[in-house]
Amino acid sequence: GVLVVGCEPGGKVVGVAQPDKVSEALRRSVAEQITPQPYLSFELMGYEGQDVMRVEVKAAEHPPFVGANGAIYVRRDGETQLADRSEMLALLSGLTAL
Repeated sequence: GVLVVGCEPGGKVVGVAQPDKVSEALRRSVAEQITPQPYLSFELMGYEGQDVMRVEVKAAEHPPFVGANGAIYVRRDGETQLADRSEMLALLSGLTAL
């Protein structure tokens, strides 16, 4: 997917004051919090007189993704959400079939 950093909910452009620090903090957080780690690519763009960051996120491996707290995330209805019990069981049954 694609994230735009520097916009508030509703689309108001506020910009990114220190894009280098923001991108490094985002990379570090993803590396510490998500397994398997997705690929991130960053692009600094000017929009409405402000610097915004376009972050493209690509999965390095197939889901599910596990957070540092052990939470399992799946895509549901076009959004990343915590897996419910039935989704975890379906994932596990797929593993046992391998």
